[in-house]
Parts: sequence; structure tokens; C-alpha cells
Amino acid sequence: MNTNKTAEFTQSISKKKNSLNTYRLPITIINKSSVGFMKAEVAVKDEGSSRSGDETVVTVYFGHIPVGESSTEYANLPGGIEFVIYKIQPDLGDEIYGFGAADNAAGADITITD
Repeated sequence: MNTNKTAEFTQSISKKKNSLNTYRLPITIINKSSVGFMKAEVAVKDEGSSRSGDETVVTVYFGHIPVGESSTEYANLPGGIEFVIYKIQPDLGDEIYGFGAADNAAGADITITD
């Protein structure tokens, strides 16, 4: 086995692109707690029209968020946000879980306090 060779992977995305218009929606985590956050993930859902199977779910990932600071990532969805679910790993303590509903929101702010 030759361990000095690097594997190379190439994939074309041209077939995966679609013509749907999407909106770049801000997802912000605001840390007003006394503990920093190691990482977080937030999933947002656009329920689309009343047709079945028209839903879109996107997950955004956050790195470290220090005490008293915030971080924003962006989700690309074809419409507004109807549902948000999040998981935050603090520097100390148990994971923080939560969710919420909205009516075609143009973004989401998640504020964590003590």
C-alpha cells in the first residue's frame, strides 16, 4: 500500500443546480448567558405551498460563540421560515435544545440567557 499518495475527488455540480429562486435568510444566535458556546446547529424549514412534498429544510452550523457575542449564518430557502429547531453545545453544562414556529419569517434570532 502506497501511503504517500493523496486521493483526489472531483464532482460536477451543474446537474444539481436548480432554477428555483432562493432567499438568503439570516439565522443569528445571541449569547447573553454567562457561558460560551462551543458549537451549534440550527435547522429551518420552509413549508412551501399547500402541495405535499413542497417543504425545504436547511441546516446551518455555527462555531464558537463567546459570552456576550452573537454569530450569524445564512440559510438559502425558496420562501420564508415556518419552523426552527436548534441544538447548542455550551462550554459547560448540558446541550441546549429548542424550537419555534413562525409565519413566513425573513430570518431567525435565537437568544440564550441564564
